[in-house]
Amino acid sequence: MHGIYLLLCDMMLPDFEQSSLSFSTQLGTAMKVTFTGRQAFDVERVSVSIQVQVDGNNSRVILPIEYLQDNFGLHTSGSRAAMQTYEENQVAILDIAQRVVDSLTAWQDDFILTSELMAEFS
Repeated sequence: MHGIYLLLCDMMLPDFEQSSLSFSTQLGTAMKVTFTGRQAFDVERVSVSIQVQVDGNNSRVILPIEYLQDNFGLHTSGSRAAMQTYEENQVAILDIAQRVVDSLTAWQDDFILTSELMAEFS
């Protein structure tokens, strides 16, 4: 499955910041995944949590800050800098994330977009 590392999570979604960028895609014939344009910094995972809806149910894509450090010059692990870097590069990141989602044949719970996976779909 293209090296996707699934992360099962029963925690509530954090409060997400709203942005104007959202898109959706169909998986198979029945599943609809929508990137809501909302994101938040996940302190426990030191990552950007990108909210999605899968058939109307909340889920999220976890983007570790290592990806931002490796690809967009983020030099710290602070939430403010990570969110600013994500927002500045959101169009490019979500373009790759959409390709990842398009490659899936089923949706598991929240998943992590690793640097290797993002590079594979860049």
